[in-house]
Amino acid sequence: CDLLKGQGIFCLDFKLEFPGAQTDLVAASEKYLRPYDLKEYVVLAPGGGLEAEGEKDNRSWPGGHFAALAGLLIQDGQRVMLLGGAGDAGVAAAIKAAHPAVADLTGRATLAEMAALMKMSRLAVCNDSGLMHIAGALNIPTVAIFGSTNPVTTSPIGEKIIVVREEVSCSPCLKETCPTDFRCMNLITVDDVFSAAQNIMKRS
Repeated sequence: CDLLKGQGIFCLDFKLEFPGAQTDLVAASEKYLRPYDLKEYVVLAPGGGLEAEGEKDNRSWPGGHFAALAGLLIQDGQRVMLLGGAGDAGVAAAIKAAHPAVADLTGRATLAEMAALMKMSRLAVCNDSGLMHIAGALNIPTVAIFGSTNPVTTSPIGEKIIVVREEVSCSPCLKETCPTDFRCMNLITVDDVFSAAQNIMKRS
């Protein structure tokens, strides 16, 4: 649509939707929310595109930053849930070790279950990843953290999105691993993301 509009050609705007049945919500609630006594919660998805291969990815905000963010959210009275694939278990375990109250469902929920859990959440904070796009498709408040990739072309489609990124000369580079100092992600502070999270929750 953007390419067509740039040429002056009319294109009807569209919304991305992620299908899901009410039965998925009920099943996920019974399976995961009841054991943790969760009613309202925020989701952190600290994984990235290459995490499943055990490599560091330019799309991944540092795990220590996610841990510090979890601490601020807990201090703010929020319950925190971690979601991701089996390859994200390492960073999730470190966050859980720092904050035992976090509900770590990393590597346990199916994709449909993760979508259902995100749909019932107050907020999702994600790297540029598949779960970020699912959050956008679910139209839930989402903070999307961008480093090497370009939010103009790959930001999630949704009405409740805040993109957090640092303006540096080498970003976007679209490289899978950083050849220098990873400044595009390291310069994004925990306070930057926490403020964005508070802002979008208040707006929503």
